[in-house]
Amino acid sequence: MPQLDSILKNSPVLEDSSDVQIITEGYSHQCFQVTTTNGQVFLKIFNAEQQQQQLDILQLASKIGLAPKVLEVCGKQGYLVTEFIDAPTLMLAPIAVTDKLQISAELIYQCHQIKAGATRLGLNDTLNELLLSAKLPVSSTRKLEAYSASLIQTIDIDAKRLVLSHGDVNFNNILVASDKNYLLDWEYSQLAEPEFDLAMCLAINQIKPSLHPGFIKHYQQYLLKDGKFSHLIHPKKVTRYREYSLFINALWFMSLDVSHVNQQQKVMQSRSKTYLNNIISA
Repeated sequence: MPQLDSILKNSPVLEDSSDVQIITEGYSHQCFQVTTTNGQVFLKIFNAEQQQQQLDILQLASKIGLAPKVLEVCGKQGYLVTEFIDAPTLMLAPIAVTDKLQISAELIYQCHQIKAGATRLGLNDTLNELLLSAKLPVSSTRKLEAYSASLIQTIDIDAKRLVLSHGDVNFNNILVASDKNYLLDWEYSQLAEPEFDLAMCLAINQIKPSLHPGFIKHYQQYLLKDGKFSHLIHPKKVTRYREYSLFINALWFMSLDVSHVNQQQKVMQSRSKTYLNNIISA
């Protein structure tokens, strides 16, 4: 891996590394556990076009302990080094789904307390980009464009309620350590209504509808406790954002190169194809 070799050679944190182990479970980027003279660290190689905004937000999250401590960031070369947290992801944690949702709700709430400048969630822009990336037949794309337009019309965004949204609270993006929990992968962070993060969490983790009210209640209790927000969460808006989230997730999985996906992504890609075909044939 030429890029990895270059990073190991030039990074001041990794220059004395003695062992590099690839991490594949739960990650969509190239990730490694690296042994250095100062202990274990986590290396993530991402697209060099990664927006600086997301890297800045990650460092803010790191400073308040919501994300692992950042040791080095190089946007130009496209890599990030953080402390290595030896802990399972929430996906693998041997606890009930309801408990996983409670942990997720707390982390989402903490994320929403971060004050940071960020771009706003663009419903149309995101969908148009994913429809193009999915490379579907023209006839299918037209039907999906019509569906996406109808989805967006159901969502009335209140600019006064925007918070810093993580955008990808997948159980695989949460580390469950003995002392605390950490939220990973801030690539999709942006300003959005709080319902969007809740909906995306429900959609991407495929949570059955009967558990949705309890999850919303878990998040809501933090709003009621601190009294900082004058608004409450709107369940109907969560439902609308969930439909939007299911759609963009399906398009994202369909845009992946089939020759470079792991087994879990293959399963999701198959489900996404079925989901989109049902929309197209409706």
